[in-house]
Amino acid sequence: LDLPRIGRVVERLQQKSQARLRRIDLRKFDREMAILWDLYHRIWERNWGFVPMTERELVKMAADFKLLIVPELTLIAEIDAGLRAELGVNVITLSPFALPPAAFYPPRRRYRAERLLNFLRPQMRAPATRILGVTEVDISTTAHGVTDWGLLGYGDIAGAACVISTFRCRMHTPSEAQTHFRMVTTCIHEVGHTLGLEHCPDTSCLMTDARGSVLTVDRTTGHMCDRCRVRIGLSPRTLTP
Repeated sequence: LDLPRIGRVVERLQQKSQARLRRIDLRKFDREMAILWDLYHRIWERNWGFVPMTERELVKMAADFKLLIVPELTLIAEIDAGLRAELGVNVITLSPFALPPAAFYPPRRRYRAERLLNFLRPQMRAPATRILGVTEVDISTTAHGVTDWGLLGYGDIAGAACVISTFRCRMHTPSEAQTHFRMVTTCIHEVGHTLGLEHCPDTSCLMTDARGSVLTVDRTTGHMCDRCRVRIGLSPRTLTP
C-alpha cells in the first residue's frame, strides 16, 4: 500500500468536503457496515442506471471487507494524514523495527522512552529531519518526581526524535474512533516538541501537558492553538480584524 498517497487523498477529502472522516469501529462492525450501506444508497440512488445493493450482497461485501482491514496500517495512514494536515510536513513511512532490548525496564515491564529515542535517532535518513516512533508497548521516563512515570509520548525539545505509545491511548476509550483521535493528537504533540514547542497553558491546545492522563487529550481540539502555530512558523487558523 502507498500509505503517503492514502494520507494525501484523505487530506484533500477533508479540505474539499464538509463530511467528517473517522475510523471504522471494529467492535461494532455490523453497525458500521449498515451505515456504509445506507450512505452508498443515498449517494448513488439518483444516478442513472444505479442498482441497489441487496442485504445479501451487503453481508458478502462486509465479510470480504473485514479480511482487508489491517488496523496497524489504517492507524499509520491516519497519523500520516494528521501530520500533513496540521503541520504541513512531508511524511516518509519506514519499515517496522524490533524494540531494542536495552530500552526494556524489567521492574515495571515497560520500555524507557529516553532509550527508545537513543535507538531512533540513528535510524533517521535524509531527507528526513525528524523521526517519530509508534509502539504498542507501555513506555515511561523519570518525571514529576516519579522514577518510572508512564507516558503517552516523549519527544526531544528542538531535537530530532520522538515516540508515542498506543498503550495508554486505549485506556477507558469510548470508541475506536476516540482511540485513534488520541493517537494522532499525541503524535502531533510529540513532533511539536521536536520543532521546539514546550507545553502550552491553553488546555484546548494539543500541546497542553497531559500529566499522564489520556483524558486531558480528549479535552483538546486536536489542533494547535494559534500561539503555538505562529511559534513554529505556521499561519494562525483564526484571523484577527
